[in-house]
Amino acid sequence: MKRYLLTLSTLLSFSLITPAQVITAVPCDMLGMSVNVGSQETMINIYHSGQYMTHPQSENIFMWEFTDQQGNIVYQDTLVDQSTISFGHSWSLSDTINVTVHFVNDSANTANWNINQGLPPNGNSINCLFEDQIYWETGDPTPWGSWTFIHNNSGVDVYEPPTCIDANQIDPTVFCPEIYEPVCGCDGMTYSNSCEATFVGGVTTWEDGPCIAIEYGGCIYPLACNYDPNAFFDDGTCTFPPNDCAWPDTWASGCTYSDAINYDESAATDDGSCVWPPCSTCPGDLNGDGVVAIGDLLGLLAAFGSSCDEINEPNYSIEGKWTFGNNNLNTMYIYEDGVRYTYYCVEEDCESLYNSYEANDGNHIPEINYYTFENDILTIDLNFGNILVTPVTFECDGGEAYIEMPGYSLFRLNSNCE
Repeated sequence: MKRYLLTLSTLLSFSLITPAQVITAVPCDMLGMSVNVGSQETMINIYHSGQYMTHPQSENIFMWEFTDQQGNIVYQDTLVDQSTISFGHSWSLSDTINVTVHFVNDSANTANWNINQGLPPNGNSINCLFEDQIYWETGDPTPWGSWTFIHNNSGVDVYEPPTCIDANQIDPTVFCPEIYEPVCGCDGMTYSNSCEATFVGGVTTWEDGPCIAIEYGGCIYPLACNYDPNAFFDDGTCTFPPNDCAWPDTWASGCTYSDAINYDESAATDDGSCVWPPCSTCPGDLNGDGVVAIGDLLGLLAAFGSSCDEINEPNYSIEGKWTFGNNNLNTMYIYEDGVRYTYYCVEEDCESLYNSYEANDGNHIPEINYYTFENDILTIDLNFGNILVTPVTFECDGGEAYIEMPGYSLFRLNSNCE
């Protein structure tokens, strides 16, 4: 009787709803099951209120399952657009039977119900699970006996948002047509057509047309505190250890000079802790045996008269045009007279475009960075109080500059050093 009163009060509330708030469904916990009077010892007839309370009724799906106490399925059926399940059986009247029904309607939701109740709208589709038990009850008020629910449980909302990728859909044996009708998958990837989206990418939803990439600025230095791998260009907001965050493991600090006593080959940044062996107090001891003797004289005589080739270390400059390589030409830097200019390219032939640019020609982004370069140490003012100080190692006859901090290479434009 309590459930019938609840249903009556629900129906009365419908009359207070405006046409713009037509309710097509109510929450799972307002639905339930009841055994019809027509049920007999060998016949079950169960009514589910979800059919009447959920619209469109033609899409109501009820998946029924009846099991015994050992978990064996004794009856199951899936019904569409039907409020009642009815079937004959041969159960013992002493058995307790588990009843489970999964009720779904992908076209119905409780959004308007929530609005009517002053709750936030919920667009989740109807997905309710009902679990209960029935037994043969005798005595007052049914001395002749009837099948009766033990718990009278209401439904539980088991809706789960759909996942973007379904690995079970991926099938490399499916042959997709070689046509370009691009779709944008829910994973943000553009696929040549819907077939590839389904069987190659495994995406569950997509929209017609290619994905639109939203370009924004951020910190593009990989070892900065606030590195953003999705940023399209550097906006000067990078912060660096140790002032703004702790040194990461990949930026281990230590002694980086190989001739020092405490040289640390795993260190990426020098922390000023290097220690060198003391200079010799016996300059005549050429062989290092602690005494000045005939061995030192013989060593000197053996080298007497030989010439030493003068070693000229190349003196490379950071001045010029630099990119991140032929496979990443979206950014170019021009270092000239203490100012770094930044250029971007979204064209197909970026190299030709970059060759036409000159420092401070107006094609660069408005923000500039001042720098100094002395003794292979590059110091760049990244603005906003951020200063980058890093050693630079040149390779490929000066065509490649390895920026030790944060740790990447720049390639001189037209150098072919990759």
